[in-house]
Amino acid sequence: SPRARRIDLIGAEMTVKIAASGSVAVATGKGATAITTTPTGEPLVPPLTAATPTTPAPSAGATPGTQAPAVAASAGATRAPVSDPLVLKGLAQWLEQLERGGLDGGALEDVGLKDGTLVVQNEASGGKVTFDDISIRLARPAPGGVVLTFTVKSPHSTATLVATIGPVADRERTVMLDLKDVSTRDLVQAFSQDWRRFYMDMPLSASLNARLALDGNVRAANAKVQLGAGQIGNGEDVLERFTLDGAELALTLDPQRRVVAIDQLVASKNANKVALQGEVKVPAAADQDWPYTLRQREVVFAGPEMPDPPLVLTSVEVAGRYTPPNKQLLFEKGGLASAAGGLSFTGMVDFGIDVPAIKLNAVGSRMPSSTVRRFWPV
Repeated sequence: SPRARRIDLIGAEMTVKIAASGSVAVATGKGATAITTTPTGEPLVPPLTAATPTTPAPSAGATPGTQAPAVAASAGATRAPVSDPLVLKGLAQWLEQLERGGLDGGALEDVGLKDGTLVVQNEASGGKVTFDDISIRLARPAPGGVVLTFTVKSPHSTATLVATIGPVADRERTVMLDLKDVSTRDLVQAFSQDWRRFYMDMPLSASLNARLALDGNVRAANAKVQLGAGQIGNGEDVLERFTLDGAELALTLDPQRRVVAIDQLVASKNANKVALQGEVKVPAAADQDWPYTLRQREVVFAGPEMPDPPLVLTSVEVAGRYTPPNKQLLFEKGGLASAAGGLSFTGMVDFGIDVPAIKLNAVGSRMPSSTVRRFWPV
């Protein structure tokens, strides 16, 4: 029998209610009953450990009243193995199935949503953010591959995303993502549970280009993230916000060396500019430590906020690692130097607590007070 090749959904509406506790309720359509999820909870099945043996069910031929011997679970059964960050087997398999079987496992080649609406009600902030004119299209072009286009209008911007998965060539696919004009202010207001402590209003754009082998190995990748002019900082006190003209991060992956090169990490305001470069070493498993180093390209504090002489840093050296299990970014060795003086420091940014915090221990050389003031230019 004939099968649909294209499906369009018009005017769909979804409401997401985020409680102060973090629980989420989702309702689709007007007047629909919400489905609630909770952020935490006990697992339905207790995890297997060496101290909790499993008892197989009796076989069909077993004598009544007897059981097979209990088999102790190995310690390795307590957790699934963590995959190599540079091998994306699941994504590669999904793309292969999608291209072979269509979007529905058959003839369907085009699925779309037009004029959709998403309403996010955040109990913690007491606000409601409506994302209008949502358009989504997922299509399979004739040459192969998949193209996703996404457009959404929020109170302060109209964001677009185009994701292109190329057809197979030389046993690999190209992956391209292009994200433009995302309002971080709307995202924070809609989804943040700690809006009083955190504020961000800098338009976000990003891009990614990669080559993915059929077995899931990432053969090459580069990415860029750009933030436009705006502020970031405290949600309630405007005096505790950083004002920036813009920021940019550019990355390039070298799979053979298992290194992500930080081509540039730049932030600027007026005549103040911080431009760094460095690298991140990719571990064999995603939950292992990610060591990194940073050094200066150009660091100048010369803005008109202060009458003090400009401060030019001649050396910036930072080395540390990110530890995924406890979500901590460690500064194990840091140093800033200029002709007027310098300082060394250690510390960390802790993302594993309710309110992320920065801890620093610094020792400075003798330097003019004007140099000290210039170290905090924003």
